[in-house]
Amino acid sequence: MTFRLLWLFLLWALPFVGGAQQLLWERIYNPPGAQNTYLVYCSLTPQGRLLVPGYTRPLGLSPCQGWQQVFSLYDLNGQLVREQLGRRQAENPQALQQGTGSRYWWAGTQPVCAAPISEGSYVQRLTLHGDTLPAWPMLAPVPPEHSATAVLEDGRRLLVAGYEVTRGANLQIRRYTLTSVDTASGQVRWRHAYDRPPFANDYPTDLVRTPKGGYLISGDGQLSAGFQHLFLETDSLGNQLKQRLIYPLGPNFNNGYRFSTWTNLLALPNAQGYLASGMADSTPGPGLHYGRAYLMRLDTALNVTWVYAHPPALDGQLSQDANRVRLLPDGSAALLVRDLNVRSSQGSFSPTLRLVQIDLTTGQRLSRYTLPSPSQTGIRVFDWQWLGDGTLVLCGQSTQAGTGVGVTQGYLARWDFRQTPLATGRPATQAGGASLRLYPTPGTTTAPTAAHYQLPPGTSGGTLLVTDVLGRLMQRHPLPPGPRSGSLLLPGLAPSLYLVRLVPTQGPTLTQRLLVQP
Repeated sequence: MTFRLLWLFLLWALPFVGGAQQLLWERIYNPPGAQNTYLVYCSLTPQGRLLVPGYTRPLGLSPCQGWQQVFSLYDLNGQLVREQLGRRQAENPQALQQGTGSRYWWAGTQPVCAAPISEGSYVQRLTLHGDTLPAWPMLAPVPPEHSATAVLEDGRRLLVAGYEVTRGANLQIRRYTLTSVDTASGQVRWRHAYDRPPFANDYPTDLVRTPKGGYLISGDGQLSAGFQHLFLETDSLGNQLKQRLIYPLGPNFNNGYRFSTWTNLLALPNAQGYLASGMADSTPGPGLHYGRAYLMRLDTALNVTWVYAHPPALDGQLSQDANRVRLLPDGSAALLVRDLNVRSSQGSFSPTLRLVQIDLTTGQRLSRYTLPSPSQTGIRVFDWQWLGDGTLVLCGQSTQAGTGVGVTQGYLARWDFRQTPLATGRPATQAGGASLRLYPTPGTTTAPTAAHYQLPPGTSGGTLLVTDVLGRLMQRHPLPPGPRSGSLLLPGLAPSLYLVRLVPTQGPTLTQRLLVQP
């Protein structure tokens, strides 16, 4: 073994590996007669159930004939509570976002099957039970070819990111779009399309708010050598402020790709910047292919703070799929990665799911966990959620072990991490003379929890933030500038899991988990 291979092996093996995680259950979902089923999101509702939307295609039918939405509701024991079938011709759903009250927003692309076949966007309103709400004229008027890829509710606005297609003689151009729609009436308030140099093809995948009240769109931007990570920032009216095209892994990885439903962009609390997951390719020679998953942190000016590059395999060719990054209660981040060790001589591949814990300050890997399945192979994860009780759920598609390829089914699983350092590490409730305590826990909707805090010596003021498990800000409470200690009630929280963060003007941020029950 050469020194380089030894170094790569040590880089992969030295961080401690958790071995006490346990598969609680896994479920397969495939309607009768379906050839392919995809479960693309798994969202924890305020009632403590899992809303799992996806889409399915019956055997032998084309996209224009047979794609159909499906919305399933599971309890946390993996039991199917109900299922609803949505519209047909629903190809490639891209985005799900929980709004205020009792609704979700569901967006994607469907084929326009009149000749010539093209793409059309749709946005659907859902209840927390997966029922579709009455439609209104959404995103009209839109260009002849347009795809909706991300949605974000912001007060009475629904922001929809996507791309429009312009076709001409021997060329095709895609460019980012951002549309603001009234959430009550569906009326379009404004719409922007953003140009880059001629012949560019740009694919947006994610949309978040910025600390200044604007919006940040993330996705792919084409260069002559391939695609790289493209960020576009706007003000609150969608006017472009800046663009940034980034090579996350350097110029040797010159074909980045993130145009998928499984990577994401995450805005960090308290204006601390952004996290973006993605994948990049390198083709160093004929027949060679190396895909690398990465996680990138940026500041609010879109400067790269650090990049975590997932280590390559030591044998065979490697293709890696990066999944979504999530924040953990202890202030670190977790990235789900699928490693595929492709052996060209055998013509086969063996995917392995790994959960990687990463330090937010340095970008260093803290731990990694392998998530094997006893009955499924070829698992591809589209979404996963940390439930806040030390368990996580993931959803996607899989193939039953021993049945070969060709027919895939929806896949849903729950893993228990409560006996691992990932979940059992001591919560950061005391540091530098500061403390944060919540009482009572769990809270209820009728008896709100109080946050009792003490600030570091010599510190006055700060902020108490309440976010959901996806990092979305639910409440912001400025602390009075006088006393070092005090208490604040946290009323008006729906039944769910939350993170409560004490952010002093000086000193470390302290975090506690809060469960609110009905």
